[in-house]
Amino acid sequence: MIATEPIAPSEDYSAFIAAGIPSLYLSLGGADPQKYADAKDAGTLLPSNHSPFFTPDVEPALRTGIATEVAVLRNLLNSTAK
Repeated sequence: MIATEPIAPSEDYSAFIAAGIPSLYLSLGGADPQKYADAKDAGTLLPSNHSPFFTPDVEPALRTGIATEVAVLRNLLNSTAK
């Protein structure tokens, strides 16, 4: 796990929270470990998802994201089904 500084993901997301709507914002990294290490060593940042140069390591990122979402939804469904 890599801790990062807070970001402003969306202008409307905070409005939902302010209105009392329960929510979870999950940010999933998808960088190739070697590219990440190289950028870190060079003191640079990898392109973000809004960049035309964004090239995530799709297979593990997608697999991890799906597994995480399924686990969260199962937990939510199991806790509200009682």
